[in-house]
Amino acid sequence: MAATREEAPGRLRLVQDLVNTADLETGEDRWSSADGLRQWLGTWGIAPAGPLGPLDLAEARELREVLRALLLANSGTALADAAAGALARIARRAPLRATVGAAGAVELVAAGAGVVGLTAQVLAAIHEAQVRGTWSRLKACPAAACRYAFYDSSRNRSGTWCTMRVCGARAKARTYQRRLRAARSTGPGASP
Repeated sequence: MAATREEAPGRLRLVQDLVNTADLETGEDRWSSADGLRQWLGTWGIAPAGPLGPLDLAEARELREVLRALLLANSGTALADAAAGALARIARRAPLRATVGAAGAVELVAAGAGVVGLTAQVLAAIHEAQVRGTWSRLKACPAAACRYAFYDSSRNRSGTWCTMRVCGARAKARTYQRRLRAARSTGPGASP
């Protein structure tokens, strides 16, 4: 889904792009191979920790789907217990350290390379976004065939769909059709 929503700010853009490496509507996956994962990591300046293999690919895909579940929760869908547990398990391996700036500001900094380094960068980005209050604005489209990650820049944080032109319009059309069928089945002339 090529949505027209704006990109997430700062380091949160990494999380958005990571989730959107798989297009559920078309089935396209930028991580269809370890080489695809390596290329994607390179676009974000994350060096591989050596040759990437099937295990790295599986770990990166698990991280992606856990993040998608978190973004769905930001959209109002109940967070599955398994997703929170999986993120906690994944996070235990992430090499993070705290740094203190000249003004005393504390920041989490990711260390490591490859998928472990990616995980650390993602966790640091999430932490920063939670502190800044922008985390809840990064959402996943609730349309089952979409689940595209988008940044909700609406004033009241009420954005639901990746785009109203596509997923929002489809949802409204389905709701209209349901109401129409219900009205026909209960209206005059309906059989008991």
